[in-house]
Amino acid sequence: MIIDGTNIKSTFGATILEGSYESLLQYPKLKEPQKNDWAEYDGLEVDLVSPVLDSKEIVLKIYCNGNVDGFLRFLMQKTYRTYEFDDLGLSFKLRFIGITNIRTHYITGGVIVCKEFELKLSDDSGNVPELNYNVQSSIHDLGFLLDGKNFKDYGIYPKIEKEQAETKPKLEIRSRFITGVRVAEQIGKKKEYTATLKLFIHSNTQSFLSGYYQFLNDLIKPNERILTIQGKEYKCYYQSSKINDFDLRDNDVWCAFDVNVNII
Repeated sequence: MIIDGTNIKSTFGATILEGSYESLLQYPKLKEPQKNDWAEYDGLEVDLVSPVLDSKEIVLKIYCNGNVDGFLRFLMQKTYRTYEFDDLGLSFKLRFIGITNIRTHYITGGVIVCKEFELKLSDDSGNVPELNYNVQSSIHDLGFLLDGKNFKDYGIYPKIEKEQAETKPKLEIRSRFITGVRVAEQIGKKKEYTATLKLFIHSNTQSFLSGYYQFLNDLIKPNERILTIQGKEYKCYYQSSKINDFDLRDNDVWCAFDVNVNII
């Protein structure tokens, strides 16, 4: 990793550890849009004219067997720095928050050998990288589409989730002068609910990054999205995401992640 042009391994003896890229690459959440929940309206009326992403906290696991104090002083000298990740081919402007979970390793005689800690950063930009690499995909068509574009065109393999739906509460009349409760006769209206898409990508690094970020860019376009699952359509909008497993070895990426969408 290179920070503002400084190679942290050769300068401070610091390296980034496995398990750091999950929070780095995880999609930011969507800032909560304005909503109106009308009793007579299926789902929600949501203002999606200009959806925007929130800031995102990042935690990098660092191993340092060199100048730990110098590395920390370097980090604290500026609020924002440019962090370059060579094996991903990406750079981000990130804000330094602090360090946590410091573990010190000693040898006989009490001499400090190295330290491990978590470097907490924030991506305040709310921006999505725009990459134009070719997406390589050998995935079969499983009938998952976003606004008519097949998930396989992003290099994304979807898993089928059970469908769920609830109705909004109907008008009830409760009184100490009548027995039981009276419920108005009316057609049930669907409630908004959150659906989790279980997704998986296996490809080379460039293809993964391009398809992965194209998917997010398409998710956060203005107005609601049409999610099609094996012929059935749902109106929805993006809410949040989580990378559950990420492995990068020799330009080969395995990534399992969840995307939460609100069905409206």
